[in-house]
Amino acid sequence: MKRIQWDKCSVTLVTLVGCLTIVYINSLIFPFQNNSDENTKQINDRERPYIVTEYRPQIPLPRDAAMDSTRKNRIFNENCLLTRAEGERPIVLPPKRTTDTYDLHDMGCLLNRYLSSLQTLCKQQLFMGNIPHGGVMYCADIDPQPSGNVYFYESGIEEFKRLLMDLVHRFKINVTYFYKTSPLKVSLGSSKGVFSQIQDAKSVDTFQIKKDNKMKIVPLVIQHSTLKTFQEFLRTDLLDPVQVLILKLHYEASSYTKDGLRQWLETLRTIYAKDYRLYWFDRSFHCVSKNPKFNNCFTVCFIRRNKSTRITAKDFTLPDKTAISGMSDGGAMSIFQSFLSIIQYHCKEFVRVGKTTDGGWDVCIDPKYAPRKPCIVYSFGIAFDWSFDESMAKTFGCKVYSYDPSMDLPIHSHSPGVYFYNIGISSKDTSIPGLTVKGPKGQRKMAWKLRTLKSLLKENGHLNRRIDILKMDVEEAEWAAIPNMISTGVLKNVKQLYIEFHGGGNKNQLMVVRQLYDEGFRVFWLHRNPVSPCNRYVNFVPVCKCLEIYFVNTHI
Repeated sequence: MKRIQWDKCSVTLVTLVGCLTIVYINSLIFPFQNNSDENTKQINDRERPYIVTEYRPQIPLPRDAAMDSTRKNRIFNENCLLTRAEGERPIVLPPKRTTDTYDLHDMGCLLNRYLSSLQTLCKQQLFMGNIPHGGVMYCADIDPQPSGNVYFYESGIEEFKRLLMDLVHRFKINVTYFYKTSPLKVSLGSSKGVFSQIQDAKSVDTFQIKKDNKMKIVPLVIQHSTLKTFQEFLRTDLLDPVQVLILKLHYEASSYTKDGLRQWLETLRTIYAKDYRLYWFDRSFHCVSKNPKFNNCFTVCFIRRNKSTRITAKDFTLPDKTAISGMSDGGAMSIFQSFLSIIQYHCKEFVRVGKTTDGGWDVCIDPKYAPRKPCIVYSFGIAFDWSFDESMAKTFGCKVYSYDPSMDLPIHSHSPGVYFYNIGISSKDTSIPGLTVKGPKGQRKMAWKLRTLKSLLKENGHLNRRIDILKMDVEEAEWAAIPNMISTGVLKNVKQLYIEFHGGGNKNQLMVVRQLYDEGFRVFWLHRNPVSPCNRYVNFVPVCKCLEIYFVNTHI
């Protein structure tokens, strides 16, 4: 056989052809990795702590219409887990030329996931406004604190009325209200001097906003009908001194089209390009669409993060056990409410599992804490709402152990991967006779069987196993159960802990929170239950007695 002779030119040519081939194939697989596009400038963000990567589907998505209904019915994609960024980073919007190729479902997933992905951490947060509707978390990290004017546009006054009162009360600021159609009749009680100006704003050119360093906050309600005007507003330099941008976004059903969602995505790209980073959001329960995984409105709060931003906030210090023991219940309540209102760990990605409304929970899916098969979930408090338990089993492949002594059902396998026990959580193994249970045939009286978490883990062979999620919504039984979990050491293997705390926070309850803190549990998300009749105000400070608190175990 004749040996082929290779000269240097031939080797160079073959190498060049091979490299070009690899580049061409790579461009077919990842067509949107093109940093030359102006919309990808956010990937090269100069703010190193806030760098994010491009959105990239983890599974190839079929684009033909015939596959749409099949893909939409998959529980995995119902939770929008296909729209995930690589690594432990928030979701970022890809270039417009990329999102234009998405179908309506994928585009809606991306929008909803982007609006519920924290891009930065705010260490000092103050809740202002109505708890059920219209309240926001104001980021007080910035220095100096707001003064001068707050600007409202169109219908924002009615939705943010309580927020206005809180801002005026805390910061002694004035309000300028712009209306596009007709002025609203607004009453803010006895808040003297709130409205300094009421002006016609039929176009952005008539916005008589004085650009000065005192303007720190702009809260706006943006509907699809006013989106174009808001986009014009963004293209001006009026936002330059604004450090906190609070938006309530309404994308009505009529605008829930590919073209409508493109406009919303483009608006969010512009906000990002102006150095605003999302630090808090709220899904308004009354805005849940026919698709239970999507909201038609979000309240989102952004803080400007650039070289000119002065950050002076310090970490909130929780008093030690000795100091708590000497407190009054009133003093403990103030610290309890403040401490549990602060995000202490930056989970950059989480996804709503189960209902968007009450009954669903937000799961941290950062690589360190994401549930991975074979994962284990313990769920206490079902009340016949299986949405979270079923979705955890279907989406992540977890085995879910569901407990509720108030349900008149026998121990059984509810669905694939979900196992039900009519047992409750407590500080000791016992039973309590004569309590009410509810079932398909009504309610009756019978004994509730109660067990400690250690006993249940031992019975299931999980005493030394990693527990991915422990969820409790047990109507005040948490206060007795948690100290027992800590003293028996069973929480050391729990990665994520979700609790609905019932009570305003007396010193005994604050002591439990301190014990959890000592065990390494840090708040990564929180939600004030808007459907509960347990919210009140004390000297303009909201007190919520039904706080859904999400922890990660930083000792793992």
